Amino acid sequence: MKPLSCYLFTKFKFNQSQSIIYYTFVFIFVLAASSAPTPLYNLYQSQIGFSTIMLTLIFAVYSFSLLLTLLIAGALSDYIGRKPVIFIAILLLSLSMILFLFANTVSELLVARALQGLATGLATSSICASIIDINKVLGAKINSFSPMIGMAAGMMISCSVISLTLAPIRDVFIVLIAILALILGLFVFTTETGERKYGAISSLKPTVSIPVAAREKFLTISPINIALWMLSGFYLSLMPSLLSSVFINPSVWVSGSAFLLLTISASVAIVILKKVSYINAMLFGITFISSGMLLILSGANTSSANSLFLGSLLAGIGFGLSFMGVMSCLFSNINHAEKGQLISIFYIESYLAFSMPVLIMSLLMNQFGINLMQATNAYGAILMTLLLISFYFIFKHKMRYSKRKSNLSPNT
Repeated sequence: MKPLSCYLFTKFKFNQSQSIIYYTFVFIFVLAASSAPTPLYNLYQSQIGFSTIMLTLIFAVYSFSLLLTLLIAGALSDYIGRKPVIFIAILLLSLSMILFLFANTVSELLVARALQGLATGLATSSICASIIDINKVLGAKINSFSPMIGMAAGMMISCSVISLTLAPIRDVFIVLIAILALILGLFVFTTETGERKYGAISSLKPTVSIPVAAREKFLTISPINIALWMLSGFYLSLMPSLLSSVFINPSVWVSGSAFLLLTISASVAIVILKKVSYINAMLFGITFISSGMLLILSGANTSSANSLFLGSLLAGIGFGLSFMGVMSCLFSNINHAEKGQLISIFYIESYLAFSMPVLIMSLLMNQFGINLMQATNAYGAILMTLLLISFYFIFKHKMRYSKRKSNLSPNT
């Protein structure tokens, strides 16, 4: 008789429901791991000793490593299958966590963050595609709330460990490495959801190409998608400083609380309002984000914590609705063979919007003496302008969609 372990590894495989649960968990964890180092940077800064400019560089290295990976290998899973790419991503992420654990110099931090960007880029495109392979409609919903839950979970893990232990840097990454070990152990039970085809090597040539069938929708959702990721960048860069200026000696929980409120309210909005049409979700979302941003700007200029938190709640609801609408609009009717390519282009745009405005604002603050309030107001003005443009694009799309629908209806 074959031993039970042999039977499990060779015969037992996840069914579709189990596969979706597993891949959703992995996707959430990958995003959690990406945000977990953020609350630790102040500890690294005091321990190793580096400037604010270097801190910005560490942030930039992750973003550009991720973008480069999406640009070069974003469509790789369309050719060699989802499983090999996901497996490599998990291994690279494990290595980056080990490097973080033992990092004692700035160069080691840069290498760890760059490697994490590489792993996240590979994981994002392939895992999103796997989930959509299994169920298009549910997959679009899962891919819309998973990043927010993941980033919130990463912040919560780090804040909890910082509050409870004497060696937070060590303990945060021990927890993350332990979870990665579990993920790797369960990986053997997954099945391939994609299709293999020739052209893997040629697909590694850096290209930015939107599948023809998705171009109109991609252009429609681009302004709101850029605004959403700019909003995320704002919460991970300027918002902690705003809260620090309002509270006296704020704890690590206070610094991350607004971002947690944003992501949790976004996730709840997606779950409760999941049946709203993608067009209305984006239009309602823009309204909520605009209201939230006005309150946030008011709170920033009057040092009102209540306005900052209420604005974060409203912006979070809008974020969730808008992102759900974006994902449903873009990925509802995409060709199976083009999923990886479209997802990679989508996240290239997303992470550029997430990182570039923050980096530019940080450089302006460091090089030209722009203060926190001026930076916040400028960032908010750009964001509000983008939201106005987004409303126009989506409303125009709604009119086109209604006209096509009426033309297809039989005459009565």
